[in-house]
Amino acid sequence: MAKNNNTLWTAVVIIVILAGAYAYYNPAVIAGYMPQTQQTTAVVTTTQIMSIVGEPKSALYRIGVKDASNSTYLTTANSAAIVDVIFKNSFDTRHEQLAIASAAQISSKNLIEGQDVYFHVYATNHYSRVFHAVMAVGATVFLVVPVYDGGTSFTMEEIPVGTIGWDDSATHYWLLPAFDIWNRSPAANARIDAGSGQSGATVVGTTANAPDALISSDTNKYTATGKTFTNRVMISLTTVSIAWGEPVLLISSGTPRTFKASFMIFWAAFNNTALNDETGPLSQGFKLIGIQPTGYRVFWKVLVDPGTDGAVLRSSEVTTASYFIDIPIDSTAIGATIISCQYWCADFQVPSSAASGASSAAPTTYNPFSGFGVTATIAANGYGTTANIPSGDLEYTIFTTSA
Repeated sequence: MAKNNNTLWTAVVIIVILAGAYAYYNPAVIAGYMPQTQQTTAVVTTTQIMSIVGEPKSALYRIGVKDASNSTYLTTANSAAIVDVIFKNSFDTRHEQLAIASAAQISSKNLIEGQDVYFHVYATNHYSRVFHAVMAVGATVFLVVPVYDGGTSFTMEEIPVGTIGWDDSATHYWLLPAFDIWNRSPAANARIDAGSGQSGATVVGTTANAPDALISSDTNKYTATGKTFTNRVMISLTTVSIAWGEPVLLISSGTPRTFKASFMIFWAAFNNTALNDETGPLSQGFKLIGIQPTGYRVFWKVLVDPGTDGAVLRSSEVTTASYFIDIPIDSTAIGATIISCQYWCADFQVPSSAASGASSAAPTTYNPFSGFGVTATIAANGYGTTANIPSGDLEYTIFTTSA
């Protein structure tokens, strides 16, 4: 019994020694004997942050709009422009609609540093354009250009046009670069050239011709020198300092709003269905329209010029512009016969709708855009039919195929 008691006391002594050692070496216990510094959570206010990084700039902005063909500012003295100011994160509405009365127009509402902004710019008889910037001193301003994808849709490319400045005088302003837009041609001219593999007089038709009725009497016929040949159509502008066929961004009708794009569309109709489509117009990027009139083959094509932001025709201050369209024709399957070909061309056309014909009205306006500056396509020369016969053509040609 005494032995057991000794063992018990020995265990108690060991436990006491271990407990004392733990108390001595335990950091929490040690910390209790050290001088303490009160720990608090730092709270930094918005005002303190702004004093460190600088408060975001907020100010009115100064803006001007120019005619791209001659660098003349658009003001109330000539053709005052309108600018729709749209926030990217609030695309269904306008922040401001600003009438540009002078070369240095001041806005009525502020823009804040860091805001992502679209500027939709238009004027009477001018093609509208969209510019894009994130507000900051020295930030790049971009022209937003719709780029045709070869099918029925598009992508968007942003082209640098300048940088944002800052007026650091007593009254601060954002300084935006001048936005330029193209004056739209009031009329256009079309002419048929012989192209390759043909001979004959130049055909100069007029709007709304009926070439089928002229086949037997018209002396201006081309004669094909082989089974395959090319019709060449030249579209030209009649005056300087104008444009025709600018790609234009539109707004979708549904919500949420999204960008749509319109381009120049060209149509060609042949009154013979035996011509070879694949080695003919389809080989040069033409597409068949959805509903073919009886006895005809009708094709459409988007016209773009990659060298001019996609625009088809731009006359400088001294030189008028021209654009050529080559239409290959393969008459291998037919003998010698007389065939007519009609041509149409119209701007502000949406490729996804081109297969069903042309719209001759101005584009429909949906928020956040307030207008486009045009009321109709030029001379309404888009493809259409009357009694299921192609009609209202801009130009035509008549040719005799080779035997």
